[in-house]
Amino acid sequence: MSSSKIRFMVDGMHCPNCVKKIKGALEEMQGVDEALVDREAGLVDVTYQTEQSRPEDIQEIINTIHGGKFFAARVGQL
Repeated sequence: MSSSKIRFMVDGMHCPNCVKKIKGALEEMQGVDEALVDREAGLVDVTYQTEQSRPEDIQEIINTIHGGKFFAARVGQL
C-alpha cells in the first residue's frame, strides 16, 4: 500500500473539543492512518492510504463534522 500525507487549513477550531472531533472523525475513516490537528495554527495533517482514501473525501469529512462548523481548504501534499 502507498501512503501519502496532506495538509488542510481549517477554520472554525476554537477549543480542545474541536480537535478531538476532527481527529476522531478522520481516524475512523477507512484508509486514514493518522490525523494531526494543530488548533492554534489552524492546520490538520492527514496520513492516508492512497488506495483507500482521496483528499476530497477527507476534506468533505472535515467540512461535515459538527453540523458543518468547520471549513477545510487543501494546502497541499507534504
